[in-house]
Amino acid sequence: MDLIEINRAIYERILLLQSLRGEMESKIVKKVNFSAAYDKELAIVLVKLRNGVAFEIDGYKIQNPAVSIMEKIAKGLCWKAGLNKDQSDAEYKALISKMDSIKIEINGLQSMKKNPEDLVGM
Repeated sequence: MDLIEINRAIYERILLLQSLRGEMESKIVKKVNFSAAYDKELAIVLVKLRNGVAFEIDGYKIQNPAVSIMEKIAKGLCWKAGLNKDQSDAEYKALISKMDSIKIEINGLQSMKKNPEDLVGM
């Protein structure tokens, strides 16, 4: 890899990083919205369970559960919102990891550029 190729590789990764930064805002908004929606749905289901409202999940009727297991049951009843929340968290974390990986690549390429004598034989 010569210096021109290194410069091109650095530039391409910087452009990719800029593109991913543009995605970051939408991932954050999605993450926050799904998290808030889950928290709200969970609170509503907990209140309904506490007030004796009956729910059905996979053919099983749930009504007036013991307080000690009420939160676990409510989480199960809110599984779709929980899935959306977890998926948006995972997408956000994956984007952060991808950006970190690109930064490491850039640092490596910059190191190669600063020490061209290390490029001999590559």
